[in-house]
Amino acid sequence: MTPNANDHIQRFKITDKVSTHPPYELFSQYTRAFVYGIQPRAVQGMLDFDFICGRKTASVAGIIYPFGGQFVSKMYWGTKETLLPVYKDVGEAMKKHSDVDVVVNFASSRSAYSSTLEILEYKQIRTIAIIAEGVPERKTREILVKATTRGVTIIGPASVGGIKPGCFKIGNTGGMMDNIVASKLYRPGSVGYVSKSGGMSNELNNIIAQNTDGVYEGIAIGGDRYPGSTFIDHLLRYEADPECKILVLLGEVGGVEEYRVIDLVKSGKIKKPMIAWAIGTCADMFTTEVQFGHAGSFANSKLETAKSKNEAMKKAGIHVPSTFEQLPQVLKEVYDKMVSEGTLVPKADKEPPKIPMDFSWAQELGLIRKPAAFISTISDDRGQELLYAGMPISDVFKEDIGIGGVISLLWFRRRLPNYASKFLEMVLMLTADHGPAVSGAMNTIITTRAGKDLISALVSGLLTIGTRFGGALDDAATQFSSAYDKGLSPRDFVDSMRKQNILISGIGHRIKSLNNPDQRVELIKDYVKLHFPSTKLLDYALAVEKVTTSKKDNLILNVDGCIAVCTVDLFRNCGAFTSEEAEEYLKMGVLNGMFVLGRSIGFIGHHLDQIRLRTGLYRHPWDDISYGLGQLAESAGGAQENRVEEPKKIVAESSSTLVDKSTQHGSHNSTDINSPSESASSHSLKVNKTSPVERLTGKSNESQLEALKLSPVSTRKTTFETLSPELHIHIFSFLPAPSLLNIALVSHQFHDIATSERSWKSAFIRLFGQQRFSNISSTWKQEYLLRSKLSRKWKKGQGRLSYDARVGLIRDFSIDFQTNRVIAVSNHGTISFSSVSGKVKKQKIHLLENPVPDISILKSNKRAIIGATENGQVSVFLTGKNGRVWTRQMASLITQITCGEEIVFIGTVDGLLSCFELRSGEEVNTVQFDARIEYIFVSERQKSVVVICTNEIFYADTIDNTLTFDKSPHRHNATDFLVDFPTCYVFAIQGASMTRAHLSDNSEAKYMGHMNDIVVAKLDTNDGISNGPGNGARLLATAESDGTVYVWDARASSQECEPIIKIHTGISPITHLELSPLILLVGSASGFLGVFCPLSGDHIRTIHSKRFASCSSLSIDTSSLTRGGAAFGKILTCFDFSKLSRNLKPRSSRKSSVITRDDIQQDIDDQIDMLEEEGEDERKRQWNLERWNGNAVNGLNNREALDLGLLMSKEEEIKMASIASENGLQEVDEELAYILALSKAESESQKC
Repeated sequence: MTPNANDHIQRFKITDKVSTHPPYELFSQYTRAFVYGIQPRAVQGMLDFDFICGRKTASVAGIIYPFGGQFVSKMYWGTKETLLPVYKDVGEAMKKHSDVDVVVNFASSRSAYSSTLEILEYKQIRTIAIIAEGVPERKTREILVKATTRGVTIIGPASVGGIKPGCFKIGNTGGMMDNIVASKLYRPGSVGYVSKSGGMSNELNNIIAQNTDGVYEGIAIGGDRYPGSTFIDHLLRYEADPECKILVLLGEVGGVEEYRVIDLVKSGKIKKPMIAWAIGTCADMFTTEVQFGHAGSFANSKLETAKSKNEAMKKAGIHVPSTFEQLPQVLKEVYDKMVSEGTLVPKADKEPPKIPMDFSWAQELGLIRKPAAFISTISDDRGQELLYAGMPISDVFKEDIGIGGVISLLWFRRRLPNYASKFLEMVLMLTADHGPAVSGAMNTIITTRAGKDLISALVSGLLTIGTRFGGALDDAATQFSSAYDKGLSPRDFVDSMRKQNILISGIGHRIKSLNNPDQRVELIKDYVKLHFPSTKLLDYALAVEKVTTSKKDNLILNVDGCIAVCTVDLFRNCGAFTSEEAEEYLKMGVLNGMFVLGRSIGFIGHHLDQIRLRTGLYRHPWDDISYGLGQLAESAGGAQENRVEEPKKIVAESSSTLVDKSTQHGSHNSTDINSPSESASSHSLKVNKTSPVERLTGKSNESQLEALKLSPVSTRKTTFETLSPELHIHIFSFLPAPSLLNIALVSHQFHDIATSERSWKSAFIRLFGQQRFSNISSTWKQEYLLRSKLSRKWKKGQGRLSYDARVGLIRDFSIDFQTNRVIAVSNHGTISFSSVSGKVKKQKIHLLENPVPDISILKSNKRAIIGATENGQVSVFLTGKNGRVWTRQMASLITQITCGEEIVFIGTVDGLLSCFELRSGEEVNTVQFDARIEYIFVSERQKSVVVICTNEIFYADTIDNTLTFDKSPHRHNATDFLVDFPTCYVFAIQGASMTRAHLSDNSEAKYMGHMNDIVVAKLDTNDGISNGPGNGARLLATAESDGTVYVWDARASSQECEPIIKIHTGISPITHLELSPLILLVGSASGFLGVFCPLSGDHIRTIHSKRFASCSSLSIDTSSLTRGGAAFGKILTCFDFSKLSRNLKPRSSRKSSVITRDDIQQDIDDQIDMLEEEGEDERKRQWNLERWNGNAVNGLNNREALDLGLLMSKEEEIKMASIASENGLQEVDEELAYILALSKAESESQKC
């Protein structure tokens, strides 16, 4: 070993020399070992033992830890530090330390077996100590067999180990260092012992040290029934070792190992004097057998009792004391006799080196004291229970103080009143997020899209918080409270800030004003006015707002300012703070802390959202960056050299309103009240250098003119006359419906293009993103106009009504808006009648003759309600007759019921399909199948039926008297099914896969690879096949429990079985789905109903039950496609997304406001009437074309015509405010501005 004076670290020289031992010697002063597992205290104890024994090299060569990477562990060698390598791989450790022949295995009982077998593969290992308790006996015996074949000694399991004084110590054997010194284990003695108990081995160390010259070697073999090594293994080693003079055996009740020792003594194989004792003599005092601490300490017979063993050993000539207390005396007598006879020469004693006391141990004993490096007064985790400002964590939950209460404890070290805690929670909720466009959220999103982890993304967003973003709270609190304390009037405060050219923090909003107040501010003001004992500073701030809004109506008290002044009112008046404490907490930055804590919720949400959407690396587009390098170079030396003047924008004046880009919404942290009013929007067009031409032609910016086949400006005559119709259609697809209608009036060329089906199809795909869907009209133009109009309508108003159906928990219901009738059925078969306006009739009937809560199957539609009990009783209730029509008793258990227009189909467990006439109950037909009937599907007009039995699918294309089913071409193991009768497709669902098969042949297509686990699936309500828009598709929705919904084209070809859209609903767990061509309903067990557009995935509405009861049933009115209902526990909710401005609740007057006609159908009819009158409109358009584009005008070129058409659409576009225009505005700069800019440049050139 060579100490290094630079780092004070003790290093040991690694040697490849393997120490050699005689067979009876397991350990020597050269023994080197590995410790398997991270046990720093045990390793340090072994090194301290090595040091006081005077070893030159540490006995621990390294540590093996398979669950971590390779590193070093810092330990002490005396007063200096030493580094021990930590290996992940056993083989690598063995390769680097060939001198190691012992392993101390600290692996747990679960992994001790596998780790020991791995160690046994290396021939250099001679001894393994297994410390773990609870290793299965079978595993122990397997280890023993393999170790015996390889000649390896096993100590343990369930053993503390062993010790050879002056040489080697296994793990924690011998206890702490003071006990080792007192027992003189730092140098060898003459007595070798073996015991089962590790705890008693420490007692033996002490007894032997006091009565002899000390311990030569001691082993604790462990208390398991099958130890790795036995008493005789070690006693024979001691017998063969000339340095060991006296043997000590400490056995116990149970087992027969002591009798094997007796046999060796009788046979003369053990001749050295032996003192022995079997512990457990007290067992005779109990009336029943007693299991002592060890697994093997149980006497199965009288022979295994401690008393019998002691008597037998005494008869064999072994020194056995009368009691354990006499064992030291007997040992001393034997030792003194051998010394007097000269057969034992006492070993010389020596003074061991001093081992410094560990700091932690000295501190625990109270021998030293040390000043603390940190002081904490808010929490304490040292005791039995975590404390928050002295409040046990159990009381935090018991008193339900909420997150606001926890903040009061950890931030302010005191309990605040309940209203104050609620206010803190309100602040967190109001500041949680403000959209993805703010700087912090944008930083978080960009960092996430760069592949960074949550912490990195969160920190990147938090680093933007300061005086410009989110930091107005502290400044607002300081400014308002300082002005109020000085006694300044609101007018004087505003004037003084203006004179100092200082912005008033907390005043001003970009889009909110007196006429359009911020609801967040209103919520805070209402709560504070109602609960706070005093609101003086808030009143002062509102008075300041009156002064500032007299200048400009958007200089209102914003949410930052409102939170700031209300927090000051809270600190000053809640009674929990002194005035000095209130000011101190404000100076600490508590308000900004609230913003940071609240906004972290939103930042984490944006991080998770981007990961969920699997967005890629973000790169900002060049066209949104103004490169001013040349301008800076040219302006060098000028008077304004530090200013960069923005380049003039190319403006398409006549089309500015079409491409109006909305400003970003959000509140200003501070506003200059002297600043002039800013325009709400900008009508400028920026030239997009990555234009559609580049994407369409694949050519670079330099070759765009050539791609457009445009001549230089000086020679070009027109811009648009050379563009292809495809490019016109592409450009027109970004226009809203009014503009697309009016642009047809511009020129013959535009008329032909704008009125074509291709143009409307392109516009439809641009708006809804799909070209495969269930259509609701016959042309692309009608489809576009109808869907876009409905989309605008259903985003406004309430349009729902919830009421108690008064039947208990609702099992199923039927709703018909045309007849204004709702029928609800409970789990017990109780039926109630109500209107869609919520009026429940007193009349109730029971579906069953003897109402009992045992309905196993319940089916309902507009025609009938059918229920079946577990004993096979069937009851049919016709909705038009308000009463039970007929009942039947089936011979076996009913598994499935389906109701057609005229026939009821009933399937049983034994495969019998029975057909009954719906109105009379007369049996029409029966068919016997060979297996249990699982599902029955009937086509809409009752022309065909599908019966799904266990593992087989049967299909009858005609329902007649014979009812003949085709032989099943398919076998299955699915659990859920759907059938599309027009295409004869059946969908089988099993776990995460969905397979589509044709009912008449064996062709199949698999919809799989996208889903984790399908919990529910639905086909849309439109089962027809049309040659119009949508390519004859039919929508199919599948849902996962986590809230993800996939929408498919159920009729796609086998090569196109991919989802057309994936919708993250945010609603989970999903339990029910309903789907129409217009809306997707998603019901969950948490009491939420989400409404989405199945084509675009846009969220329309979320409806929740009052008590968050689970959604038990959903229904969509097939006549309107946008109306329906949902059942939540006892509550029925009716909704209407076609006339959302109308309230479904009845008026107070006697006249009922019941919706008596199909509103959405009326909307569609109105649109169809308008489209049918298009012939006359077309004649008017032709007349206008002749007037504007004929002889009266010498003809407009296409550029002028386009500008004219866009001007014509201006007023109507603003009035419509269509969704299409909103989406188009986001893209029009990229697609249209380049063409318009070229036209503008051409016009300017010609004028010059």
